[in-house]
Amino acid sequence: MGAKVEKKTSSVKPIPLKRETGQSLKSPKSPKTPKSPKTPKTPMTPKTPMTPKTPRTPRTPKSGITDSQVLFLWTCLENSSLMKEGGGSGSNNINWDAVAEKMGLQKGAVLKRFSRLRIAMRNKDPKTEDASKEDQTQTAQESSHADKHEEAKEEDDDDA
Repeated sequence: MGAKVEKKTSSVKPIPLKRETGQSLKSPKSPKTPKSPKTPKTPMTPKTPMTPKTPRTPRTPKSGITDSQVLFLWTCLENSSLMKEGGGSGSNNINWDAVAEKMGLQKGAVLKRFSRLRIAMRNKDPKTEDASKEDQTQTAQESSHADKHEEAKEEDDDDA
């Protein structure tokens, strides 16, 4: 029973380590392709925007309302019975409470907005340039008149 078991030695040689051969353990690299010759670097020039050959037409806003349409609407409103300047400021026929409720604003804010719109629209129309100057002086006089009226009320309250 003394059979000897022979060790089989393989014919495969061990892989040498990196430090022994100076090469890495990775697979050999494919042959290098020659690099393309480098072009000399030129300074970057900013890109110039392309200018259209024909001038652009103004785009309509997202709402679809243009200035000419607003001007037309304003002219219609001005010439309607709502804006007739018969006995007062002309805007007395507009239901400001309903407008304020619809817009979600206070009545005073709506009145101020309308006043600014009226001044802006009159400034836009060259025919009414003189009227806008008169309107601005009129609003200044109205505010000073209102202050005097309030002072008079306070004096009346003090007397009572």
